Amino acid sequence: MAKEAFVNRETPTLRDLAKPVKFAANACILGLQIGICSACYVFVAEHLQEVAEYIFSLHVSRILSFFILLPFFILLASVRNLALLSWVGLAGNVLLALIIITINVQMMFMTHLPISKLPSFTSVGGATSAAGTLAYAFVGQGVILSIENKMKKPEDMLGPCGVISAVMIMLTILYAATAVLGYVTYGDQLRGSVTLNLSNS
Repeated sequence: MAKEAFVNRETPTLRDLAKPVKFAANACILGLQIGICSACYVFVAEHLQEVAEYIFSLHVSRILSFFILLPFFILLASVRNLALLSWVGLAGNVLLALIIITINVQMMFMTHLPISKLPSFTSVGGATSAAGTLAYAFVGQGVILSIENKMKKPEDMLGPCGVISAVMIMLTILYAATAVLGYVTYGDQLRGSVTLNLSNS
C-alpha cells in the first residue's frame, strides 16, 4: 500500500521513493510485530513461573520457561487458517474478560491508598518500563486489513458503530478500570502485570 501511494504520484522524485518506502514500511511492521511478540512471550513466561511455583512448588528459571513455551508458540504461529485462529482468539478473549472482571471485583474490596498520596507522574524509568505494556495497544494493527478483507460485510468494520469502534470502547473502559483500581490498590508497588501483585489466596 505504501509503495502504491508513491508509484501513483506525478512527481518523479516521489515515484523513485516507492521501493525504499515499501522497504521502510515493511521494516516498521516487522519491528512492531517482533516487539509485540517479545512482550507477549515474556508476559506468558513470567506467569508460567508464578504458576509453577504456586501449584508445583517448583522454581523455574526464566530461560527454562522460554524453552518450555517455545514449541507451543511455534505451533500456534504455524496455524495459517484465520477461521481456526478465530476460535482460539475467541476462547482467549472470553477467558481474558472473565479474569479481568474477577480481578477488578477483587480489587474493589481491597484497601485502597489515598489518591492524594499517590504521585501524579512517574519517573523517566517508569515511563520506559511501561513501553512494553503500551505496545499491546498496537497488537491488532497488523491484522485489521486482513480481517476486514475476509469479512462477509467489510463495511461493518468501520464507522461510529463499527466493529473497531465498539471493541475499542469496551477495551478502553475495561483496561482503564483495571489500571485505576490497580494503581489505587498497590501504588508504586504495582508490577508489570497486576496479576503478579495479587496474593496466592
